[in-house]
Amino acid sequence: MCGRVAQLDRALASGAKGRGFESRLACHFSSLRFLLFFLLLLLLLSSTTIHAKDFSFSKSQEILYAMKILDFSPGDTSVPPFFNTVLPQDIKKLEAQKKAWVFSAVLLPLILRANNQIIEERVGTTALFKERESLSEEKITQLLAVLKKYKIAQKKRDVEWLKSISEKQHNQILHQINIKIQPISPALTLAQAALESGWGTSRFVRIANNLFGQHTTSARYGIRPKYWTGGHNQNIKIFSSVCDSIAAYMLNLNRNQAYKSYRTIRFKHPAKPQFHIYGFEKYSEIGEEYIKRLKTMLYHYKFIAYTNATLDTPERLERLSQLKSFYIY
Repeated sequence: MCGRVAQLDRALASGAKGRGFESRLACHFSSLRFLLFFLLLLLLLSSTTIHAKDFSFSKSQEILYAMKILDFSPGDTSVPPFFNTVLPQDIKKLEAQKKAWVFSAVLLPLILRANNQIIEERVGTTALFKERESLSEEKITQLLAVLKKYKIAQKKRDVEWLKSISEKQHNQILHQINIKIQPISPALTLAQAALESGWGTSRFVRIANNLFGQHTTSARYGIRPKYWTGGHNQNIKIFSSVCDSIAAYMLNLNRNQAYKSYRTIRFKHPAKPQFHIYGFEKYSEIGEEYIKRLKTMLYHYKFIAYTNATLDTPERLERLSQLKSFYIY
């Protein structure tokens, strides 16, 4: 390109000095134009790329529209990282199957993100534990905090204890890390969330972001059920977001002694949520009836299809750049 410009310059120029100067000048401006064009293209591309982020669409129609654009249909196991942290209030007006689909479309990505965070925590904790003798004070303190969080280590344990454990204790703790720091089946989580929250329409979801009926003894951070017949100090816990509710639910299942049988079943059959439900006899006062209801939710509303669901890459969200509706932007 530069050569062709120079030839044209020579044909038009009247002297050697002028030819050389104008040829170099034309070549310089041509390169500058190309550089400016390239930078502008990069700017345009960067402005239209949508990265994984949190959304807050509050209407079912907005969710349905976004799922259509993202080419995500009921039963698909490749899930776009569409993190909508608000459950539509008009979901109760939808017919049953559509209600199940909107509910899944909103919560499934949030559940998978929470599970990925647990997996990262397990991998990081395992690596730190194996290298604990050579860790800095900051790292070994961080490791001990995670072990206490999952009730693998007792609250009274200190850093010196962690540094001096026996080989038998080492193996026991590694086993507990693999038992307790594990993701919760997305199919089971959806089924319980729907069952406990009435498809996200309950008062506890609206005012406390509480999807799973978690309790607290704190009156400050909880609300009283209207017709509660239980103990005086039992309140429904208030969460700052549904994401926090999901995280608390998962931590509860992973460390509470009441769900030890659930964790054992999960360890033996990690990809079979239809077996996991038999570890929930203590989750509700209705016991066996609760397990039957969970089974119905798994199969009738086809949550079982999401057993092996995974999050797709953020690039999938670029399809949202097609949207012109004010509902989306």
